[in-house]
Amino acid sequence: MAILEGDIPELIRKGRDKEAIENLYKHLLPNVTKYIRSNNGSSEEAMDIFQDVILAFYEKVMNKNWDPTHTVYGYLYKMCIWRWINKVNRDKPNLKKDISEMDLYIEAPDYWFSETASKEEETILYTMFSSIGDKCLELLTYTIYKDLQMEDIQVRMNFASNTAARMQHQRCKEKLMNEIKKQPNLLAKLKGL
Repeated sequence: MAILEGDIPELIRKGRDKEAIENLYKHLLPNVTKYIRSNNGSSEEAMDIFQDVILAFYEKVMNKNWDPTHTVYGYLYKMCIWRWINKVNRDKPNLKKDISEMDLYIEAPDYWFSETASKEEETILYTMFSSIGDKCLELLTYTIYKDLQMEDIQVRMNFASNTAARMQHQRCKEKLMNEIKKQPNLLAKLKGL
């Protein structure tokens, strides 16, 4: 029996995650790989990013933080692409380029992107937050959205101590505030949407 995209979170919650994950590998991984390979990446890098995103999605579903207004494929595809862009910006600065909306979505079907947020909102949020890095985004997500204690974050993110986790949290908040201060027009645009 075919699995519908919208059924994937429920399958994961019911312990039928093997079926759900196989579906994601079948329907999503080829598009992610095609995008990353056409943007100076390898199949291995695509697989690493894809697996990281699937793990984050799985945790989000199991922790009941999944927003059902998102399409599963579209959300995961975007997360993979954004992680790839951050990786290129961080690890391959000589390849850094300005990536347009068309570049982001060219390898995926339009119906994957029927979420409630507008493309303009997504572009603004991505512009504001992409420059602080994946680790800071992850850490701030744990503190702001998941309301985790520093001890939990220390374990999840492999910090040497609770103090190290707190110091990194403070640095990440400062980075985010600096980005917002540098780009007040983006914040104003987001408030106006």
